[in-house]
Amino acid sequence: MSSSSDYECDLMEYLGFIETCVNTSTCDDVIILGDMNFDNSKNNTGSRLFNDFCKDIGLKRADSICGRQIKCTYYQDTTAKQSVIDHIFISERLTTYVKQYFVIDDIVNLSDHYPLGCEIVLSKLSPSNHSGCNKNQRGLRWRWDKADLDRYYNITSELLQRIYIPKTPAVGHMWYV
Repeated sequence: MSSSSDYECDLMEYLGFIETCVNTSTCDDVIILGDMNFDNSKNNTGSRLFNDFCKDIGLKRADSICGRQIKCTYYQDTTAKQSVIDHIFISERLTTYVKQYFVIDDIVNLSDHYPLGCEIVLSKLSPSNHSGCNKNQRGLRWRWDKADLDRYYNITSELLQRIYIPKTPAVGHMWYV
């Protein structure tokens, strides 16, 4: 398997795990943030799969809500390489409560990643439009697009090879070919 398909398979496994966490949560809203290791504004496997995943579970990129373009969340001193690989995604329902989205770059930082900030004004949420963490759990279902197909094929092959097939029919039985 190529490293590209390894990456895609690994990412699908991680997204499946995140989806399971979201589906089994009793809360209405979700915020996912961190180092995604892909620039979400570019057309690459990571952003394509993650954006499809976000559409499926109702998440929006925080930077797209505020209209604020962040130029850099990762900077490597030795090569001067920079990119936007750290992201914050929030439930669509919370988008109207996002006040600002920003990089914190005026602090002492020993990491090659800049911390992100996203101000969400939850005080504007009234009890009538927010049910809190009483969401009904969504039913889980098996999904082939979230499966590790190579592992499935290997296990199936291994199990099928264990089946004993006699070379001649048992007495009283006929085989038709």
